[in-house]
Amino acid sequence: MLLLSSKSEDFEKAEALDCGVDNYMQKPFSNIELLARIRAILRREGSQKQSFLSVKNLQVDLSKTEVLANRFAFNAFRA
Repeated sequence: MLLLSSKSEDFEKAEALDCGVDNYMQKPFSNIELLARIRAILRREGSQKQSFLSVKNLQVDLSKTEVLANRFAFNAFRA
């Protein structure tokens, strides 16, 4: 699980990690790093052939480096 948050206190990060978060990114973060972390998670999960991820209102197409969030699409550069 990847958590994107604006919280910066160490105890808040530790609480999230203790609750099952595997990866924590604090805002602001770069789109390049976000896509790299998503690729790393997919590799760890054994989903190397999967290039599309969809969760609620967020869709990531790694093959096109395209992200769609709440119907707003943008392209991101591969790391």
